[in-house]
Amino acid sequence: MSQVVAREVWQQDFRLRILFEFIIITVSSDPSESFVEYTLMQRHAILIQEDEVGILICVESDKKRPVDWLYIESLVKTLFDDDKTVVRRPIYMNSRSNYNSNKVQREILLNKKKGYESVIVVYCIDTDQYEVNANQKKELEAIEKYCTANGYELVWFCHDIEEALIGKSISDSEKYSRAVRFVKKDEIKGLDIERLTKDKYQKGSSNIVKVLSKFLPLK
Repeated sequence: MSQVVAREVWQQDFRLRILFEFIIITVSSDPSESFVEYTLMQRHAILIQEDEVGILICVESDKKRPVDWLYIESLVKTLFDDDKTVVRRPIYMNSRSNYNSNKVQREILLNKKKGYESVIVVYCIDTDQYEVNANQKKELEAIEKYCTANGYELVWFCHDIEEALIGKSISDSEKYSRAVRFVKKDEIKGLDIERLTKDKYQKGSSNIVKVLSKFLPLK
């Protein structure tokens, strides 16, 4: 009988931490015929300062078209001071509905093991049409409870990140190109920042500045 086991092996060389992830495959139920094949699946080499704080930002978009991350990084670089002791890393959920998926939870756990002094997890989500769509409202409430239960921060965009940052929602086919344009033209500088410091859901608003200013100094 074949048996598949996954394990993680950490090596530390001063402050250089290297994560090796292996798949160990044991073949045959007869110990005399069994063998173990090691396959290197993933390797991350990250130089981490001992006093660094890791901010893990979970976004709805995927890695190939990192729409949300483009907007958020543009905002952070423009509005906040460059704190060398704070490292921001995206976690791509590839849909709001994957907020508690095994893949997302696993990525959060792996990042927590990288040796930061502390780790802050921030979920960035669109509220969607929670006022009129019962399913979207139910999921939004579930995410709120999930973040509270796990001690995560919750950033919301009402009704989506485009409406909050550029003033209107756009079609899926235009999302990536519009995010790129937002960054290239530095449109964040013309934005009314007051819209991004709200406590309650309001059309075309967000709480992102209010939340991130807990951990990053504003300019």
